[in-house]
Amino acid sequence: RTKRRVRFSKVACGTHHNVALSEHGHLFTWGNNNRLQCGHSHKYTGYGDSIDHPRYVTFWEHKDFDDDDAEDVAVTDYEIVDVVAGEHMTVALDRNGRVWSCGRNACLQLGRSTKWDGYKNMNGVMVKQEVREDLMRMVTDLKHLEIDWIGCGPLVWHAHNKANGTVYAYGDAVNGRAGVGYWKSGARGRPVFDEYNLDLTHYKVVGCQGGAEHMMLLLEKKAKAHTRRQSVLIAPSVEPMEEEQHKTGDRDEQQKVIVDESSNHSSSSTHSKKIVPATHHVPHVKVRRKRRHSEITPDAEMADIPEANTLDEESEQLQEKVQPKRKKQKLCKSKTSTVRSIKKKKK
Repeated sequence: RTKRRVRFSKVACGTHHNVALSEHGHLFTWGNNNRLQCGHSHKYTGYGDSIDHPRYVTFWEHKDFDDDDAEDVAVTDYEIVDVVAGEHMTVALDRNGRVWSCGRNACLQLGRSTKWDGYKNMNGVMVKQEVREDLMRMVTDLKHLEIDWIGCGPLVWHAHNKANGTVYAYGDAVNGRAGVGYWKSGARGRPVFDEYNLDLTHYKVVGCQGGAEHMMLLLEKKAKAHTRRQSVLIAPSVEPMEEEQHKTGDRDEQQKVIVDESSNHSSSSTHSKKIVPATHHVPHVKVRRKRRHSEITPDAEMADIPEANTLDEESEQLQEKVQPKRKKQKLCKSKTSTVRSIKKKKK
């Protein structure tokens, strides 16, 4: 076995172990390995499950723990770009957006299922056993997502989906430390930020760090996208062959294309199906309106204009027809008429 020097590009520290990332995308760990947080089997660790120097970590394919005869198969096609460490776990991210984890899985902080031994009889009482810890394997729940960064606390870690900006939480969710409320069974990949509680069109989550009982996430405002205003314009035809095809077809259908707003609108009787780029300037085409009568003689124009004498006669006839307004008749009798009627009765 030949020795060679390895240069590290990143180092992460957990509660009881350390992790280092090499320039070639390989992972090295050392420290306490009692919960397989270093990613090494108990067979190859020293006294007290401790590792005294950086050791290369092997990545393994997903395994069906219900099948006792299933064998472990090593993975070689990976390149790690980021790594974080917690109390009894290690989480790594490769260049293809896949997430890997190893260590303890009591609160499902590995983000995947591991082997469970069921219940054990202890002094006549059946006690539920904790699920087993596991070596470095892929988190299958995030297999089809493109994860671009990960963040970690002692018992919780988060993953960010690059496609839609959602942040997922895994691990212990007691006391709200995972950011998804109180869940006794663990966070189980519940979203911390998504389109329902964060305006992802204006903000994005860029990172997170955690303490013993809390997590901190950093948000950043997105830069405004400078979009070019566009308008709809009908493209005039250029080639005569296309003009003849449109004449025979339906002339009411007009092909619309998008051009720059600074271009002038042009109208034409024939149009061609031609794509005009946004930077292309369409020249303005002046079209004269057709007159109703193509030829108008000066005698016809004079005949249409009425003479002044005829206008005066028509106005006089209209005034004669108009009758003066009549006054409305009074419904009640006047005082003089009532007085005369009284005098006549006395006589």
